[in-house]
Amino acid sequence: AEVAAAAAAARARPGARLCATWFSSRFPPTGLQELLDDNVDLAVVSSGRFADVDPATEVLISTDAQPYEYAHAALANFPRFIAFLQPYAGVPPAVSRALRRERRRRNVHGGLPPLVCAALHHNAPSTAEMA
Repeated sequence: AEVAAAAAAARARPGARLCATWFSSRFPPTGLQELLDDNVDLAVVSSGRFADVDPATEVLISTDAQPYEYAHAALANFPRFIAFLQPYAGVPPAVSRALRRERRRRNVHGGLPPLVCAALHHNAPSTAEMA
């Protein structure tokens, strides 16, 4: 529900499209783009480098921990970043630390949008479909 609300707020901009990035060494499930709203642009970045992620990314879908272990402040480079999705069970500790650091940064610096974090591990059928 929080992710849907954040996405709706992003789409409320006139003519806006939501920029989502699948940031993982695993490729997204076949047919994922067809399941998304027509106003969502999905990019796939499998390099493991935050430098390859579009700075306009609003929703980051990620499964790998390694990039977060070496790029401690990388999430701060995405000014429109509003939501993080973990499509598989369990958020790796390095990812959790990076998300906490980014949430803390947003709390300290006013005027930044809140960061919504969600995982699909609570819903076994959806997780199985995504895998």
